[in-house]
Amino acid sequence: MKILHLAPDEKFIDMALEIFEESYPKENSLIVFSNSPIKLVKSKGVSCSRVNPLNRFNPIFYSSVIKKYDVVVLHGLSDWFLPIVLFASTKTTFIWLGWGYDYYRYIDGYQGEDQLEPLTRVASFNNRKSISRILSDCVKYPFSLKPSVKYCISKIKIFSPVLPDEYELLKNSLLLNKFPAYSAWNYGSLERNWLKDFTDQEVSGDNILVGNSAAITNNHFDTFALLSKIPFNKKQLITPLSYGNKEYGDEVVKKGYQLFGDDFYPLNAFLELTEYINIIKSCGFVIMNHKRQQALGNIVIMLYLGAKVFLNQASPALLYLKNLGFVIFSIEELKEQPSLLSGKLSQREVNLNREKLKLTWSHSVIKKRTESLVQLALLPDKE
Repeated sequence: MKILHLAPDEKFIDMALEIFEESYPKENSLIVFSNSPIKLVKSKGVSCSRVNPLNRFNPIFYSSVIKKYDVVVLHGLSDWFLPIVLFASTKTTFIWLGWGYDYYRYIDGYQGEDQLEPLTRVASFNNRKSISRILSDCVKYPFSLKPSVKYCISKIKIFSPVLPDEYELLKNSLLLNKFPAYSAWNYGSLERNWLKDFTDQEVSGDNILVGNSAAITNNHFDTFALLSKIPFNKKQLITPLSYGNKEYGDEVVKKGYQLFGDDFYPLNAFLELTEYINIIKSCGFVIMNHKRQQALGNIVIMLYLGAKVFLNQASPALLYLKNLGFVIFSIEELKEQPSLLSGKLSQREVNLNREKLKLTWSHSVIKKRTESLVQLALLPDKE
């Protein structure tokens, strides 16, 4: 059996290749789509090549290449991959590992400006030209301009979104006659990836982690407005801005310093995961104000380390985690009870969250999901 992975040059790809190789040794190949030399993908023992989509990219050629493989895994459904799926043989077996950006742009109620809270929308819309670029990380094109997208999705055999609930959200929005089957899968495991070298540690301070990137979907301005009304007691606001939209990130930095002065601590440089965790484990509190599912890796890490986590009440991640029994809070609860930002979780609550995480993100669980994913892909199609 041969498995081909089509992926961008992103840090999550190594996590995926590691578990696929463990489950199916020497059966995996990788093509990285990037307009510059590969920097983040460092997988060893896997055949890897690079395609520059901006330089002589021929989707028909690559559609013929993938015929040699039993399964083709799409890491995100990027605009680069759509032409390959479009021209591929109907016999090609595609697995789509969803990332969020690639399917929320098609889900009703989560497109473009729908993802923005009021103050972030107003603050960022002073310059209409810049907002069109800032929103590019929310929705890259109107659905109506890409009629081939529905056809491409109908050719995919399996779709694995980040959260199970997102499967039905997309299915109900697209209303396709033929929609991919569902199989649970997630990037990375607690022991091997997200918390390697930190599995015996807990948060060590009272700082506040705000957001995960310089994406406008973080709704930083609304979070800042809320926090400006709550006494800090010299807590630092650690705000990751190392990737996303720089123009929007610059606005966030200005507003952060304006409201909080030296208590505002932006992270502008890209950090290795170990270095990043060493900084954010000083945060006993986490505020992720995304209306869609986003920053799940950060949420998993901080829940395991014992932080008190607050999510936007519109986020599917909040409902999903609450239904699983996690001790987690909405930002609406924080608005009503500002004292929540002072009391930490009890040790019983920390231990409960850890046990819940192990049931969902442990290495053994992710390995079983990987094997089930591929086995389902290899089943004959029903007539």
